[in-house]
Amino acid sequence: MTKIIAFYVLLTFTVNAYSENEYRIGVDQATYAIGIIHGGTIAFEIMKDVCSDNFQDNQLITNNDSAYRLWRWFNEETLNYLDELKMKALKKIAKQNEGEAKQFAKELKDSIPLAKERMKSNMSEDGTTTFLTKCIMYPDYLESDNAKIEILFSTEITTLERFLKNN
Repeated sequence: MTKIIAFYVLLTFTVNAYSENEYRIGVDQATYAIGIIHGGTIAFEIMKDVCSDNFQDNQLITNNDSAYRLWRWFNEETLNYLDELKMKALKKIAKQNEGEAKQFAKELKDSIPLAKERMKSNMSEDGTTTFLTKCIMYPDYLESDNAKIEILFSTEITTLERFLKNN
């Protein structure tokens, strides 16, 4: 009988420890998913801005601005849903650790200038001609599967939905 009780206590302790650890992994996964979604969605606008900032061609700027506005319009519902998921997850994380959530939100905001620098560096690494070609092809890029956010972020969306549902 004491062996059964000892086994039950050990099993209960193990399950509780696993559940706490699983929740922590859930917070880490949610934080990672928020970062991926945030960085990925702003990358489309940053790419447009980097092209405009580096090539003062009015036709290029007009074409890219129009393509970006159209892309945002087509994706407005999904983008709004992603913003809602991110905010709900951040609020949930803040309930556990407000300082961590505030720091993470600040890091997301502060990441934009660095993201612009990295985007410019990546786009220009093969020379000015290739950089310009990428900028000219920007509208086509927005129409490709590479710009379908529901596909790009399907794993992260599922992660945040599960995090919000189960934790």
